[in-house]
Amino acid sequence: MGLATARSVGAAQATGSVLVFLDAHCEGQRDWLRPLLQLVKDDRTAVAVPKIDTLDWDLNYSIGDGDQLGGFDFEGNFIWFLPVGNMRRENRDEMPKRTPVMAGGLFAMDRSYFFELGDYDDQFKDWGGENLEMSFRIWMCGGSIHMLPCSRVGHVHQSLRLERRVPWLDQHLLNTARLAEVWMDHHREMFYLYHPEYRNNPIIGDISSRKRLRERLQCKSFQWYMDHVYEDRFMPMKDVIAWGRLRNNASGTCVEVSEFNAHIRSTSLQACATPLRGLQAWSLTAAGTLRNERRCLTTVQEVSKTLLHIVKAVACYEDEPDVNQFWRYERGRLIHEYLHMCLLAVQYEEHQLAVAPCDDAPDMYWSFDFTGNRTLENYDFFSGDLFETQDQLRSLQSIR
Repeated sequence: MGLATARSVGAAQATGSVLVFLDAHCEGQRDWLRPLLQLVKDDRTAVAVPKIDTLDWDLNYSIGDGDQLGGFDFEGNFIWFLPVGNMRRENRDEMPKRTPVMAGGLFAMDRSYFFELGDYDDQFKDWGGENLEMSFRIWMCGGSIHMLPCSRVGHVHQSLRLERRVPWLDQHLLNTARLAEVWMDHHREMFYLYHPEYRNNPIIGDISSRKRLRERLQCKSFQWYMDHVYEDRFMPMKDVIAWGRLRNNASGTCVEVSEFNAHIRSTSLQACATPLRGLQAWSLTAAGTLRNERRCLTTVQEVSKTLLHIVKAVACYEDEPDVNQFWRYERGRLIHEYLHMCLLAVQYEEHQLAVAPCDDAPDMYWSFDFTGNRTLENYDFFSGDLFETQDQLRSLQSIR
């Protein structure tokens, strides 16, 4: 049956005026429900979500960061993020916080409004993507989503190791491709940069009924959503000096960030991925940070008895810039602004990236897929295998 279908069946059988969805692997804390119901009572178009804390596999309860909101990356994943800029100023204290995306397994919603907005996509199978689809639809079609810090629910999270073994994980991408085609407009091409095999692929099924739903509801554009709901989100190809895979000219390998979920991630040099994968997608921003969607390349320690400063991927400090996160690209070398040293491919214990005094060593020269500061047409390619069609190129230009 799958997750979305099961919830739709439950919603159809429910008789109350408010639907409350709660994963079975959750534990509500004292008085967790009342704030959610109050918000929905006050505004039937508002969707209420609790603050999600963590239950480990031994059911030990851990309080989460109350400032985190739900978002997404262009690979199609749900992410947690700390708001910056306008979003940070709007979401203070213990008041309900506007969140661009909900985790999906824990929320309260007016029952009649749930069906007015189109229920779940009945072609979504198994698990994955339904929270992004519903979140985009709610915001773009006149509703809103709010996280309530005074409503606390513990949630047992699936281990990453288990998640990679399950055979239905590809269904997550199929579902995400469906929602990208219906809701993301030109921004869907960011998803296809990571998963080009789903572009124009009939395996995603018929989406005509969902497109008619969007037209009937007179929903806003995805650009409106990015400008007004997720306005401070980093865009990998917007306001950047260089973008794409970061290749070491000497070895022909590309910088990759490790996948494990930690504040500091290691970096390594791996075979350059074609098509582009998120773990190898880097942007050198106009502000001078060298980053992927969520983390910045940062010097984090000095190796004793050498002049090497190891480089790792660390959470970007959006509102309080870290001097260790600024770089400039000059004649093929990436120069660390604070240390005045150059990025270097090394083999030192488990480390493969460092900075050292600049010289003409081949291991200090790097290339991006694109360099420039205007349109993609002005970029210099070191390979032409990222874009499949001119339509994709035009779509990516439109969101820059």
